[in-house]
Amino acid sequence: MWPRPSPIKEPPNIHLPGRHSQSQTSKTIWEITTNPAMRTRVLVVVVAMVISVIAIPTMATLEGGFQPINNVNDPHIQELGAWAVSVHNRQANAGLEFKRVIGGQYQIVSGTRYHFIIDASNPDGKYMADVGEQEWTNTRVLFSFNPTN
Repeated sequence: MWPRPSPIKEPPNIHLPGRHSQSQTSKTIWEITTNPAMRTRVLVVVVAMVISVIAIPTMATLEGGFQPINNVNDPHIQELGAWAVSVHNRQANAGLEFKRVIGGQYQIVSGTRYHFIIDASNPDGKYMADVGEQEWTNTRVLFSFNPTN
């Protein structure tokens, strides 16, 4: 039989990266648990990792696709719907009367874009309004306003 090779031993003064002895690992853990500066650093790294895990999917949801408007009774949503009807009336020389926003979606882009379903009268019906708003510049745009038929 062939002789069994002897295990390779590290010289005592050479440290190979990635290889720690039991005492080195214990020393590192001891430093983290007893040194306040190390505990703070580790805590900051852990918190940053948790925030990134939570925030990235949320941001992906917020930017990009349309999301349903959870509360169409919000006064701001109703005011935007009334504004859309008044702009449409001026542009089309129409006489619609705003009743209320009954549904819709929003999309966050450079500002917020809304697709509203508006209940109006004269003539009675439901209308789809595409509205853009940048609150920080106090800008609103009516992109389209059409019957939902």
